[in-house]
Amino acid sequence: MMGSVTQDGSTDIEIHSGEHEQGFLVIISTYLSDRVSVSITSPLGETVNRILPEPGLIAETRLRLENTTVIVDYYYPLTTTGNQITNVRLIAPTPGIWTITVHGDRILNGEFHAWLPITGFVDHETVFLLPNPYYTITSPATASGVITCGAYSAINKSLYVSSSWGPDIFSVQLPDFVAPGVNVMGVYPWGYGSMSGTSVSTAITAGAGALMLQWGSSNNLHWNTSNVRSYLIYGCTRRPGFTYPNYQWGYGELNLMRAFEFMREIP
Repeated sequence: MMGSVTQDGSTDIEIHSGEHEQGFLVIISTYLSDRVSVSITSPLGETVNRILPEPGLIAETRLRLENTTVIVDYYYPLTTTGNQITNVRLIAPTPGIWTITVHGDRILNGEFHAWLPITGFVDHETVFLLPNPYYTITSPATASGVITCGAYSAINKSLYVSSSWGPDIFSVQLPDFVAPGVNVMGVYPWGYGSMSGTSVSTAITAGAGALMLQWGSSNNLHWNTSNVRSYLIYGCTRRPGFTYPNYQWGYGELNLMRAFEFMREIP
C-alpha cells in the first residue's frame, strides 16, 4: 500500500492479522528527504509508544496482555538510494486489526510505501485493510538491466489476478510486458500438469530470450540482454482500446515471432 504523512502529522496503516498467522514483517519505505518514526497498536488496544528513529536501532517489545513480540528497526540512509527503511516484525500476533502509525519527523516529500510478505509467506487472511495494487512489483524485478514480465491468461486474455502492478517506487515503467502464466501445461516430477503464476510467465520469457541469444551468437556477437529486451518489447501484441505502456500489461503481450520479424531488419 502507499500513503502520505505531513510534517509533525501521522497516518495509520491498518493490517488484519489472520487467525492462523504465526508472524509477519511489514516494510515501510520513505524517500531520502524524509524521516519517520512509528508506534503500534494491537487489536486489544495495547500500544508500543512512538520509537524515535536512529540508524541501525532495533527495539523489541513484549506486550503484557498478549503473547506477541513487536520488533522495530530503522535503516537509513540506504547505500543505494539514501531512503529510510522501517521494519516492523510481529511475532505470534493476536488475530485482528493491528495499527502501525507513521509519524512525520522531518518531511519534505511525505509519500511512503508499505509491503507485506508475498503470497505463501503470510497467512491468506493477513492483509492491508486499504491495499493499493500499484507499486507491488518488488526485487528482483525492480533491478537494473533485467527483463520484467507479468502474467496473463492466453485463453481468455485476462490479466492473472496475482500479477504485480508497477511502477517501482522511482516511477519506472514496469512491467515490460506480460507472458502466458495461467493454466500452462508443463512437466512435473510425476508427469504432466498445469501451472499458474508469474514464475511460469518468467520461464516462458527466459526461453524466448534464450532463442534470441542463440540467434545472436550467429548473427551479432554483441547481442545482450538490452537487445533482447528491446526486441521483445517491439514485438509485443498490443490490443485496440488499450493505452501502452501501462502498469498492468506493460508494452503488451509477449509475441516472439513478431520480435524475430523486427530482428530481420537488423543489417
